[in-house]
Formats: sequence, structure tokens, C-alpha cells
Amino acid sequence: MDSIRVALKEALIALEKGAREIKSCAIIRRDGIMLESTLPLSMGTGPLTKLDLKRGTATVARLGALLANTSDVASGELGRGNLQQLVVDTPEGKMVLLGAGPEVILLCHVKELTPIVMLNISGACAKIKKILE
Repeated sequence: MDSIRVALKEALIALEKGAREIKSCAIIRRDGIMLESTLPLSMGTGPLTKLDLKRGTATVARLGALLANTSDVASGELGRGNLQQLVVDTPEGKMVLLGAGPEVILLCHVKELTPIVMLNISGACAKIKKILE
């Protein structure tokens, strides 16, 4: 299991190095469990304890899974098939969610979503899927 976790972390680091527009990313199970992430150590304005950080990343994982799952259900109910990607605009950039296998989601926070960045994210999804097979 440790070798899988290391490979997932390396995939995220490679993704961020390959596209400067990517601020952070996370690999999340569809049930809301964080598998690996490069989320920043400070997600707020004040100092965080280890417990605060754990709660913060857990919340990101749960909400990311919730967004992806409800969007997938809505897409299916509209007869549009499975969700391919979800992009959420924020004041600090965009949050992009893509499937990286049947049970895993890749969540990326990007400054600017360009075709090259999207290509890098899609490539990372394929890599993550292979690691988890």
C-alpha cells in the first residue's frame, strides 16, 4: 500500500511541475476519502494545527466527492450520460474534477484553465488509473 501511496504522490507532484497554473490537487475516492493530496498547509488566514489541517482536507475530500457524484447523477437523469468533467469557478481560479477510474476523482485547483492544462490533468488521470489497477 505504501508503494501505491508514493506513486500517487509522485503523480500529483509531476502534474504540478508540468503545469504552473495548477495550485494544488487531490486524489479522492468517490465515498469522500482523501487518498493523496498536495493541498497547501494553510487554507485559511490563521495558523492551523494538525487537527485543523486534517479536518480541512477531509472536508475538501467529502465536498469534492459530493460535487462529482451529484453532478454525475444529474447528468444521468438528464439523459446526457456519465459526467466527463466538472469545472467550478472561484475568485482564486477554477476547481476541476475529473474521474480517474470508476471509484476515484482527481480534483485540481488551477489559476487558469487552458487546453494544455486540461491535457496535463487528463494525462494525470490516466496515470492514476493505471497506478490503482
